[in-house]
Amino acid sequence: MNEINKKDQVLNYVKRNSFSNFRGKVFVTAYQISHIFNISRSESSRILNQLEKEGKLKKEKGRPVKYYLSNIFYSDLEHKKDVFCRLIGYQFSLRKTINLCKAAVSYPPNGLNILITGETGVGKSFFAEILGEYANSLRQVNKEVITFNCSSYANNPELLLSIIFGHCKGAYTGAYSDNPGLVEIADGGVLFLDEVHSLPPEGQEMLFTLIDKGVYKRLGETRNNRKANVLLIMATTESPEDNFLKTFLRRIPVCVNLPSFRDRNIMEKYSLIIAFFIKELRKLNICKTVRISKEVVNALIWYDWPGNVGELENEIKIICSKLYAKRNEELGYIDIGLRKLSKELVNNYKRIKQYQLRNDNLPIEINMYNYDDLMDMDVFQMIFLASIRVDDQKNITYEELINKVSNNINNFISKWKDMKLKEVLRKAYRDYSYLIDQIEKHLDINKVYYEEYILLLLHVVLQKGIGNQVWNIFDDSDGLYQYVKDGMNLDYKLVNEIIEIFEYQYGLELDDEGRILFLIILNQIGNIKMEKYMIFAVSDSEDSTESKIIPLVKRLTRARNIQNLNILDCDGLIHIANKVNEKVSYPYIGSIIYLSPHMAIKIIQEELEKVIDKPFRIIDSNLTTSKAILAINKTNQISENNSLEKIANELKNVDSVIIKQGNISKSINVFIASFYETEPVLSRIINNFENIKSIIGITNDIEVNIMVLTIYRMSILELYKKLNNNVLVFDLIGIKEPIEGIKYFKFYEMFLIDGNLLKRDKEFDSLSMPLIDKVLGNVDEVLLDSFLTLVSVDKGKEIFVEFIKYLEKSNFQINLSNKVEKLYISFLLMLERCYAGIPIDKHPYEDKLELNKDTMTIVNNALKHTTNKYPFKYSNGEIIQLTSIILS
Repeated sequence: MNEINKKDQVLNYVKRNSFSNFRGKVFVTAYQISHIFNISRSESSRILNQLEKEGKLKKEKGRPVKYYLSNIFYSDLEHKKDVFCRLIGYQFSLRKTINLCKAAVSYPPNGLNILITGETGVGKSFFAEILGEYANSLRQVNKEVITFNCSSYANNPELLLSIIFGHCKGAYTGAYSDNPGLVEIADGGVLFLDEVHSLPPEGQEMLFTLIDKGVYKRLGETRNNRKANVLLIMATTESPEDNFLKTFLRRIPVCVNLPSFRDRNIMEKYSLIIAFFIKELRKLNICKTVRISKEVVNALIWYDWPGNVGELENEIKIICSKLYAKRNEELGYIDIGLRKLSKELVNNYKRIKQYQLRNDNLPIEINMYNYDDLMDMDVFQMIFLASIRVDDQKNITYEELINKVSNNINNFISKWKDMKLKEVLRKAYRDYSYLIDQIEKHLDINKVYYEEYILLLLHVVLQKGIGNQVWNIFDDSDGLYQYVKDGMNLDYKLVNEIIEIFEYQYGLELDDEGRILFLIILNQIGNIKMEKYMIFAVSDSEDSTESKIIPLVKRLTRARNIQNLNILDCDGLIHIANKVNEKVSYPYIGSIIYLSPHMAIKIIQEELEKVIDKPFRIIDSNLTTSKAILAINKTNQISENNSLEKIANELKNVDSVIIKQGNISKSINVFIASFYETEPVLSRIINNFENIKSIIGITNDIEVNIMVLTIYRMSILELYKKLNNNVLVFDLIGIKEPIEGIKYFKFYEMFLIDGNLLKRDKEFDSLSMPLIDKVLGNVDEVLLDSFLTLVSVDKGKEIFVEFIKYLEKSNFQINLSNKVEKLYISFLLMLERCYAGIPIDKHPYEDKLELNKDTMTIVNNALKHTTNKYPFKYSNGEIIQLTSIILS
């Protein structure tokens, strides 16, 4: 390996590991590089020092000396992480704006200049800052975004232009030397000019020249042009047409507008309020549970906020400042009620209260000990270490100390499971799969059942190792470390290999204190009792169903304990038995073998019993996707009473699913068909599906696999139909093209008291109010209300009745009497989507439905009339959805 190749390989190794790590800064040492590339320690030190001199690595002094990737390479990582996710609304109200801006700054060769418009306080500066970071990451530029507010010097145009473009000596009184401007400083990067409408016409002309030709002059220069490659991001609160020269506007190809707070959907408003409260409570070090009443939340959501997000943040700062005096009181919580708000907010809340669609939703409880905060080093030490530390260590033995710390760790994990510990840590450590695989490989465990411990282990190592923290958890770390080493149930050589993997991967060295915690947590994993079994599906054809199902199930579950054995690939039953013996090794203590019913079960069983060493049970049933997933779950359970006999009996009772006359038995895949994966009603359906089962005819002994399927991905049902007939579609949409052979249950049917849409007599062609009341009496409104999150049934019914009244007044010629319940429930779902800010954008059936334009116009007018006083917007897709139900 020549010198250049060595350097390149070392640099590529550091880059590869940095870009797969959640932090972006990964340390390496000379010892680590010598071990990985099989070179001497002195040679690895020389290569690392050369890369540091070339500016490709940076060095951190210490023992050992650590090297990490220079900032010039961080752009790839930042681009990969997508800095825009820091914006609340990046998936909804800001999605199109962000996509347009991404396309603009990516435009070759140097990106397109952007003008951001919007009311004061909508977050233009923050958006521009993030956009600038993204642009620099694409350019692989290690520069800060240069920011300047033009309004600061609006009354002094000459000084304003001097700051932006620079000046030469003598350009004006007081210009005693040549000075570069912001354009020159930002050359090769991004310049953000806020309140750019403050530029005088001559300043706009100078910017026009810079944008058009890439040249400019300092103030006072007359001859030589200066070159600059600058991406301009500008922002204004004023109308561009009224404040900029037409020639200047023509050179700004991309103009985006940020929504005001009142134009944000309710969930974004809710998220902004939570984010600002958490930010301020952290700043004030208020470590209590803060309970914010629903009245306060609604008052903040529905106020007009002329100053938008900025004004909202200031109001929340004032509210939190009133709590500061209570931070040391004995109560473990602080309540925020209407009395904490200004009179103007309270009066506005009382005025708009009648227009709220639901009055019992959206209270906020912020637990300032939430596990999200453990990503902050100070809070981590305060909560985690306080939870596990044992006082008075001098008067207890090492064994008692370890037991107490172990119990504290278990209690900590148990407590924070309810706070979504796993989800938070997964998000923080997105690419930890390599380390998980190594732990699984060395200790023969399945991460599914130990993931909280493994993630906490990773968290402890990185916080302590990379942070170089001394925690002083143990009074005698040296003696305790030796005791833990000698007393572990696990093979220390294997454990030491895992520790070395951590240290190599992250370029750190754990001290004794860190190693003790590492060993204790691993020991906790080893102490969890678990009986595990292999699953084999024996097939007898080349193109067997099992050969298709098992790879699919492995991808879905990441299970290792299921395998297909094809008789055609084996030389008799003895060969199959030997395969089973080979696979059923530690930690597996037995196996489940699926045989097709047409096989000679008794003969096969007798032959296998002669050869297979460990216990096994045969199940004479064809394997399906549902059965395979269920078998994996059963054979991987953590339980002291998870016997092979018990599992086999449970799996034998799972027959093929039969959906007949409303009754379903044993096991089923349920697809919830919806327009969006974020529809508010989905969370209620999924969380309450155990209660729904009995309503739709699924008995309690049935295993149900629930998946959300949007209308745009319905083609996946064809694949499932081929692999598995055990499919039920729970339809929120009103699917127009059902797939033959798949059963469907319509959402609205769940709420019909009589089980069906009521049949009306012919004289009820007109929908009088008494009839509407009678028809809607067939809807279980208590049950329906339990599935709504943003709209109450009472308020939704009030709006729906107004909608029906308007249709009647419009000489509507279509008889609605036999579809009112269905229309009513669909109408409430429409209100929920619109209220959440996710109305149907483009209806998937728009091109397939033959809809009467006159009917659509009447529906549109009816919606406009009945919803204009409420704070949400409907869409053309929602008009199509309602019209399609009316005309069905």
